[in-house]
Amino acid sequence: MSKKVQYAQLIKTEAKRLGFLTCGISKAEFLEDEAPRLEEWLNQNKHGKMQYMENHFDKRLDPTLLVEGSKSVVSLIYNYFPSQTQLDPEAPKISKYAYGVDYHYVIKDKLKHLLEYIRDEIGDVHGRAFVDSIQDLQYFGEFGGVNPSISDSSTYTFLSAKTMFDTFEGNADGCYLYSRHSSPSNLYLGEALAAMEGTETSNVSASGMGAITAVLMQLCSTGNHVVSSRTIYGGTYAFLKNFAPKFGINTSFVDITDLEAVEKSITQKTTTLYCESVSNPLLEVADIRALAKIAKKHNIQLVVDNTFSPLSISPKILGADIVIHSLTKFINGSSDTIGGVVCGSQELIDHLRNVNDGAAMLLGASMDSLRAASILKNLRTLHIRMKQHSHNAMYLAEKFECEGIKTVYPGLKSHPSHNV
Repeated sequence: MSKKVQYAQLIKTEAKRLGFLTCGISKAEFLEDEAPRLEEWLNQNKHGKMQYMENHFDKRLDPTLLVEGSKSVVSLIYNYFPSQTQLDPEAPKISKYAYGVDYHYVIKDKLKHLLEYIRDEIGDVHGRAFVDSIQDLQYFGEFGGVNPSISDSSTYTFLSAKTMFDTFEGNADGCYLYSRHSSPSNLYLGEALAAMEGTETSNVSASGMGAITAVLMQLCSTGNHVVSSRTIYGGTYAFLKNFAPKFGINTSFVDITDLEAVEKSITQKTTTLYCESVSNPLLEVADIRALAKIAKKHNIQLVVDNTFSPLSISPKILGADIVIHSLTKFINGSSDTIGGVVCGSQELIDHLRNVNDGAAMLLGASMDSLRAASILKNLRTLHIRMKQHSHNAMYLAEKFECEGIKTVYPGLKSHPSHNV
């Protein structure tokens, strides 16, 4: 028996033991036939947990671009559907939870075990695991619960030391090492918030300030400069004015509605332009589209705190590079927890989570899994709540203004930024 056949049998036997229904092994060739199907999924907005693959479609279709020198592709179908409820006995037994995040993670974990087995039996094999699971941000629990399972663990186990090392280095997708770095519950919430803001991914934190300070410390080094709106949340102002200078980071506070003043404040040392879409608490409205043009002109990052206007304003669409929220306010909505999130590119979030120099990782403002699960459930009603908040605010603002009381509200025509 040739080694090629022997290896194939070993892989297929282990795949069956892990619960995969079928296992196919083919040459790592350009998968042209898959392109139309995958493009159709994306066009129908049926996105799985594969942001990297969606953003690098060429690599999805050409395995040799994913793993340098790759020769084979192992493709599998996982049996995660109770046989007694299978309507068609001839049909592939695909999970009835196939629209849930847990389906993705269950299979990813099985693929990780299979890859470890291959490495132990065959040798130093390099590989990456990817899962096609169509979903629409409908997160279900491990046993089909209508809410995702809560990962109430501080640390995670590994079958091999190499996988633990790869995870520590950030090279093992879908694996977890330590909850300060990441956890399934936090990722569920983070991906929902990234979808809401239209960014590649996000990172949740224990508070809004945990998100804000991590981003600013990641973007700035000693000698750098920040241009910030003068009317921002008090904690952010105190950090930029009193704390950041200890690290040699200085800030110019400007009228964010005066675009000329904003641009004049930018220096060669400026790395960041910071504002709030609707400022807390004075309700100044930033012209994000215009600020984005200025930021791109000077090659600096535009960071927008969108806490006061979730679903009402989409900073990323208007040109912002990074979107921040204090989840404590509208998003959670029930005054029973605090939290924050940074929404941005995969590259940014990877930097924030880096175990060696990532601000989010090393400053340690990690969200608790129970809090993440609670906020995710409250997120379901955000669109309803925001509509009613806006209706109530407009009603009161109009009444106050009619009574001759000075009223500041962007919905009123008397507000300086009403047209923005």
